[in-house]
Amino acid sequence: MVTDVYGGLFYQTRPGFDYLKYLEKKSHFDRLHLMVSNDIRKIVTSNEFLSKQNIRAIEQNNSDIIGTLNKNTASIRDDINSGFDQLSLDLVGIRHSVDHLAAICDTGFSQISLQLGRLDEGISQLIAIAKTPDQTWAFEQFEIARDSFRRRLFIDALDYIDRAIFGHGDRPGYKLEHRFHYLRGLIHLGNEHNFDPSVVDLSQAIEDFKTSSRYAEHVDNGGVARGLQMAGWASYCAGDAAGSENYLKQSLRIDQHNLHTNYLMAKALLHLGAENQAEGFFKAALQGDPNYGLRAGADPDFLSHKNSLERWIEDHRRHLIHECQSNYNNINIRDLRSKWKILVSHQFETDDSAINNLEDQISKVPNAPVTTLLELKASTKNLVEQCNTAITRAKNGLQNKANALETSKLKNKKQEGDNTLFGLESGFIAGGIVFLITMALSLPEILDSSAIGAIFLIIIALIISVLFAAVAAAVVSPVMGILSAIFRSTSHAQKSIVHRRDSLSERDDVLRDLHKLNI
Repeated sequence: MVTDVYGGLFYQTRPGFDYLKYLEKKSHFDRLHLMVSNDIRKIVTSNEFLSKQNIRAIEQNNSDIIGTLNKNTASIRDDINSGFDQLSLDLVGIRHSVDHLAAICDTGFSQISLQLGRLDEGISQLIAIAKTPDQTWAFEQFEIARDSFRRRLFIDALDYIDRAIFGHGDRPGYKLEHRFHYLRGLIHLGNEHNFDPSVVDLSQAIEDFKTSSRYAEHVDNGGVARGLQMAGWASYCAGDAAGSENYLKQSLRIDQHNLHTNYLMAKALLHLGAENQAEGFFKAALQGDPNYGLRAGADPDFLSHKNSLERWIEDHRRHLIHECQSNYNNINIRDLRSKWKILVSHQFETDDSAINNLEDQISKVPNAPVTTLLELKASTKNLVEQCNTAITRAKNGLQNKANALETSKLKNKKQEGDNTLFGLESGFIAGGIVFLITMALSLPEILDSSAIGAIFLIIIALIISVLFAAVAAAVVSPVMGILSAIFRSTSHAQKSIVHRRDSLSERDDVLRDLHKLNI
């Protein structure tokens, strides 16, 4: 395992710099330690955010010396532990993530350029574009060249892409396909595996990318912008920062929101000393992806303007703070807590964890780095919306409850059957009592009679007792039914009065809570 602690991915053109040796040096690194200014790193991101991207930060606490660096990046080696944070990442693993690689590493990584340049389409898709057998043959040569490129057979890749463009034998080739010229440009540009002087040719790479852009016109606007972007990068690598600015400017006219083109434009302008012009382009890249802030913190072109770079990133950070604060400007945590107690008391919420979470996030905003602010911007907005939604739901619930209490009445069950049954029961009991009394009164006379006379008297007594009992039952049943109805009605009226009083009292409590929520 060979480790790069030099920041070799962040190329800076300068007089006398050997580009081929630079590419060869990159080939030796399996692991990369990016030395990012700790001042800038702290403004841009946190260790927690880096760890999510599988990047390990090792903070150095010594004094910051980046402000004294000149454009010669070799000076970084002499003071490697002063004022830098070491960001360590595995190059082999990181190549599996196209987006991450684009944000952290330069365009010189050819595999990423293959994918961004839409050169990764299947051969069947490419042949479907062909209109003649010669074009089909040319696309087949392109596929072989692309496969050779991936297998790091760069001389073969160049041979086959030349066949695709210029033909071979009796095959005329097909020079109008912009993808062919883009791949040819990548081969001539070189990369960390391709530094053969018989293959790498920056001047030719510039021409290839320009040709790719020209042939992409009216076919693929994205291809036009990509070709010009790569022509700009190749020009920068060749030491022509002014030419790089020109091509990148043309690319941005077509795709002004391309983050990487904006970053490269800022880099070229800073190399030319046009600091004021570079600001807008860098901020455009940074606003799209905070990783460009980390990249700038390890890029010599940016570090030679470190004070301005810090100011630009801090401007963006303040803007994010303002956006975060706008999410909760109208929120008073103390007032919200008071309202939340009402929600909990009425069982609209179970606890105040949402308020605690919001308060915790709000407290982080003033000192948070850019990446954390981007997360807080979304999370605080969501939490505020959740709290507002919960309060609105509670308001509606309390209003409905107050309305229900206002019209609440004690249910009066239909009790006619109960009254009738009570009357019958009372009549039956009264009849039974009269029957027994009548029979008891007849008993002495029956006992004084002879046997035959006693039987006759018993029969007469039974008949009379039954008649008296029936009369008693007929009189008592309706009377007791009426009395039962009167009693029950009076009791219900009293209960209704109590129920109404309690309902109105509870309604008033609900309305008071509702009023507190509406304040």
